[in-house]
Amino acid sequence: SGDHLKFRGVRQADPEGAAAALLTPADPSKSRITVRESADGARGHPSPETLARLARPLLDGVQLIEGAGLAAPDFDRAEQAIATAAQPQPTTQPATQWRCTLAHTGQIGAATALVQLAALKHSLGAGASGLALSAAAPGLVAVARLDQPVVLPSFVPAFG
Repeated sequence: SGDHLKFRGVRQADPEGAAAALLTPADPSKSRITVRESADGARGHPSPETLARLARPLLDGVQLIEGAGLAAPDFDRAEQAIATAAQPQPTTQPATQWRCTLAHTGQIGAATALVQLAALKHSLGAGASGLALSAAAPGLVAVARLDQPVVLPSFVPAFG
């Protein structure tokens, strides 16, 4: 499409930042990615509370949530709670969907955020927003929000 990508500010060991760089065109009227990341000191996967704390500020208006695919009951319940919290009020809007591409691919390491954001970008329509939840040991968690721009049709007068 001729869009040029931004790579400024991406650290070498920052897969979420790299995903943002690969998927964010230089034109700010295009898709926008907001990333929050944290580590909670856990030896294994991060706590569900850490995930919820990071996701909470990014939930407004999200239509699709891409889960972390950890197959851990506590973490799955936390993801379900996040999807429930993202439900629009009043409920006349379409419900927030929750899915997990990683359930089909398996855990893919540092490429996780990139794959999740690419799947969201492919699935979301104009003006829609999605959230990618990723987690890894030791206690690392990232939440990335993808906002698609509203695309207005161009007006081309018909002359006959």
